[in-house]
Order: sequence, then C-alpha cells, then structure tokens
Amino acid sequence: MSKQQKKNKHTPPKPAGGMALAAGWPVHEVLLSRGWEQEAALTTILVARRSPASGKVAAALFLVDLACLGVKSAQVKLFKDAAEYAAGLRAHAQRVQPMAPADFDLAAKIIFTGLEYAAGLGLKPDPVFAQAQHLLAGADPAACPTPVRTGWRNYSLFMRGDGLLFGYFETPESFQAALDGLVGGTAEELGLPENIVRRLEDAEQQAGR
Repeated sequence: MSKQQKKNKHTPPKPAGGMALAAGWPVHEVLLSRGWEQEAALTTILVARRSPASGKVAAALFLVDLACLGVKSAQVKLFKDAAEYAAGLRAHAQRVQPMAPADFDLAAKIIFTGLEYAAGLGLKPDPVFAQAQHLLAGADPAACPTPVRTGWRNYSLFMRGDGLLFGYFETPESFQAALDGLVGGTAEELGLPENIVRRLEDAEQQAGR
C-alpha cells in the first residue's frame, strides 16, 4: 500500500475505551437509506462491526444532511451479539427509512463529505460523532467513484454568528428570492451574519452550476 493510500484511509484518534475498542473488528454490515442521492434527502447510515472473539457487535447510526447540516445526529451502542443488534439499532434504522446494503467506502464518503461541507458553514457535528467515527476506521472514501453532492437549494438560516439555528427551509428559487419571501425581506433586516449569508450564496452558485 502506498503512502498516499494510507493517508486517504480514515484513521480516527483512539481514546481509551468506547467505540475505539471496536475499530479493529471486521465490518459486520453497512446499510444506507434508499434514495440518499436525491436532492435534499436526509441520509441514514448504519455501520456495524463484530468481534471475532466475543461475538459482540458495535454499531453506529448516522443521520447526514448533505444540504447543509452535515452529521445532524449520531448514535452508538454495543450489543452482546448479532441477534440483539438486529432487534435493536438495526430494526430502529429500518423503521426510520428503507435501508439497503452499501459499500463501506461510499458510506464513509457520504459522512465525511457532509461533515466537510457543514464545517465550511461553521457547523459542528453531533458530539456523539467523536465516538461513532471509530467504526469508520479503515474506510477509504477517496476510493469510492460515486459522486456525493452537497448544498443544492436547501438552506438553513442562523440568528447569531455562533451558528444558533432559528429556521430551516427548502426552496427551488434563489437564496435572495427566498429571503424576499420571509418577514423582513433582506438579509440585513433578518439580522443574518454576513459570513453565513456569503457562504450560503456561494453554495447556491455551486448548486446552480
């Protein structure tokens, strides 16, 4: 394996305990919500790894918003065996959205693409992601040829410069047209920070290309 290939593989930091203990377990299953590539869809991803020694299953469930928020939520849980996992987090994920088996690298690519896009808007992932990311160890997002789009014409607005969310909406029109339809009309009247407005306008321009 080349140095560049090693660099591309996701290797999260390993604190003692938690999901880091399962980072080296073989991947048991990866499920991805159907229709994830549709514009402004919320994407559910389930990654499970199973211990070859004890049979325990460590699982992480990610909810990814590629339109703006990135890793909107994350859950992690350790199960005593595959049966308990199937009846627990796996069953829950399938109740939320129709799921299908997926490539591990694609799942990681969706997660980290959303994470990077949201970071550009000044947004941080769910704090549980710090543990959930350990189950992505060894994934190689760069090896996946499937394109992952972000932004589209789906915007979140922020009341303050610290990123506190006060509204979320979808619009097929331009950002300014959407602002014009809100109470207050302009970005200045709505009190949106200039850096947020500029980033969202940039995202709109990229989506329109």
